[in-house]
Amino acid sequence: MLPGLLMAGLGLGAVFGSTMASAATGVSPAQAGIASATVNTTQQIGGSIGIALLTGLSLAASRSAGEIAGYHAAFWSAAGAMAAAAVVAGVLYPRTAAHTDETGHPVRYQEKKS
Repeated sequence: MLPGLLMAGLGLGAVFGSTMASAATGVSPAQAGIASATVNTTQQIGGSIGIALLTGLSLAASRSAGEIAGYHAAFWSAAGAMAAAAVVAGVLYPRTAAHTDETGHPVRYQEKKS
């Protein structure tokens, strides 16, 4: 189990930073706190629901085929969910380049000029 847990930890650690950056892209500075709170809340609720579903799946598989089968069912289901999420993110994530200022730094929010 240790190699899988290490890989999951590395993968999640790499994803969380870019998730927060993506969530803040295009958000006005006045709304940045709300956007950050929404992302954090979604992560917490999603994690809670995911753990509950995987625990139930693992328990059902353990009762019918043994404890190891329960672990396998939970880990493979989680891997499938992550693969599906990667496909959805690949389809929905915009492929446009970030706007940059004259120094080449990304500009997250642009005021509309009247």
